[in-house]
Amino acid sequence: MVSHEKQSPVRFGPGIFIAATVVSLLATPILAADDQGRFAVDGVGRQPCSVLVEAVRSENREQIIAFASWTDGFLTGANVYGLDTFDITPWQPIELLQAKLRQYCEANPDVAVINALGRLASVLEPDRLAEADELVSVRNDGQGVFIYGAMLDRVRQALAEAGHPAPSEGFDAKFADALVTYQAANDLPQTGLPDLATLNSLFP
Repeated sequence: MVSHEKQSPVRFGPGIFIAATVVSLLATPILAADDQGRFAVDGVGRQPCSVLVEAVRSENREQIIAFASWTDGFLTGANVYGLDTFDITPWQPIELLQAKLRQYCEANPDVAVINALGRLASVLEPDRLAEADELVSVRNDGQGVFIYGAMLDRVRQALAEAGHPAPSEGFDAKFADALVTYQAANDLPQTGLPDLATLNSLFP
């Protein structure tokens, strides 16, 4: 059975509108810190990447949680203060983001974590959601995922570009079939859903 239901968006509230208004009025002092662009960094974000890599290697749960929380906060800040940004990570879970951050840190151990996150944000920024959107519940064969409606449109476009066209509106059995054929062609679990493995393949 295939279904498609709308849900209220997450990571969204009146505070974002307030912050966006403040940024639009006072963008330079808020985003540039002092007149030379300097600002203080609190918490684990000021640590070098080597500390994050060692925390993962040694399975230091306390430090891993601290870095994950700092990453969440940093990216939420990008949503709040970034211009034309509703969600800079419209489909990427924290686990995937942490894996990408770790890969960068392994190659650049002397870079501060905040700078590594800045680089990650710059990579994510072009594919952000610029406007508020609703989450959609997409289900197929008893399984389901939540995905922004705008991301579902991007999946449709990416499938078409990969040679697996899907219907132009909504999510139905034909859309699920297009996903299955793409998944089969790319050695992915054939769920017929825009799940994490499929999104990571469509949007590497």
